[in-house]
Amino acid sequence: MATEGDARKLGDLGSTAGRLRAVASVFQTLENSRNEQKDLAELAKTSNDPEWKEIAEAEMAEWKDKEVLLERELFELMASKLIPDDGTEDAESAIVELRSGAGGAEAALFVEDILNMYLAWSSRHGMSYNLRESHRGPDGRGFREVRFEIDSNSAWNLLRNEAGVHRVQRVPKTEASGRIHTSTMTVSVLPSSLGGVKEVEIKDSDCRVDVFRSSGPGGQHVNTTDTAVRITHRPSGIVVQNQDERSLVRNRALATEQLRQALQQKAVAKAYERIRDERRAQLGFNAGERSDKIRTYNFPQSRVTDHRLAGQTINSQLEGVLSGGEALDNLLNALQNKFREIELEAALEQAM
Repeated sequence: MATEGDARKLGDLGSTAGRLRAVASVFQTLENSRNEQKDLAELAKTSNDPEWKEIAEAEMAEWKDKEVLLERELFELMASKLIPDDGTEDAESAIVELRSGAGGAEAALFVEDILNMYLAWSSRHGMSYNLRESHRGPDGRGFREVRFEIDSNSAWNLLRNEAGVHRVQRVPKTEASGRIHTSTMTVSVLPSSLGGVKEVEIKDSDCRVDVFRSSGPGGQHVNTTDTAVRITHRPSGIVVQNQDERSLVRNRALATEQLRQALQQKAVAKAYERIRDERRAQLGFNAGERSDKIRTYNFPQSRVTDHRLAGQTINSQLEGVLSGGEALDNLLNALQNKFREIELEAALEQAM
């Protein structure tokens, strides 16, 4: 007798088969294109008629162009059909957090450099941004921490791979001996919209609601009536309370909304952590001290190297990257392709 688990497995197999059929269709078209090229190459090689040779070579060139387009289409289709949903939407704005790491005052200055890089990149692409929070570094120079939002539907998709430890190697202005220092800072990128993560459900049975007397200024009503509300969400341990309004009903509604937002943000953070952990496990790097880095900005050599692109020799000009120019675009695009290839390989292994 078939069980519920068997039915679920059959459903998963049917879904996988449907995705593979779409991929197979484009793959067959690609194979037909290659066969046409072989036939035309044979014709051009064996024909004694110069006119036929010219026609065959011209058609071969056309089929070659089509082959390039079909290969790209096949890759994109395989990625869209086979890579599982990670809990976020690609079309989202991004919240970027930068924090100084090892290196003291020099690390804070490096944070400011990276901040300017991302803001310049955003402006060049016509994306608006707004600073949400910032804390200056030692002596008011640089930033110990800064948080900003890039308001564009493509920001999250383009910047999600920037998360990690960024390292700088340069001679600080305060270094009299000219010795090169190594400093680090960390980048965190989160989707600003919660639309990509399921809306949280708050069950009454999961909450303990306490009503108590409001405190603080506000007249006799505030201090003599039990209108303040505290909600404890047992599964998560999150506690929220509200006493801003004179109405018990209103305070409870506001506290419930605070709880919903807190749980939603926790869900987003969990989804992001899953993405980050999976990708780091695939690429074999961990955030940490100076030795744990995803990218190095080397000022003496005027070079930027992304260490996740080993074997691809993606070394970019320092000035072009830090100015948020085309060199940074090239890095972002190379990383997108790299991660999509890894995810696609994993999805193919799972589908087989």
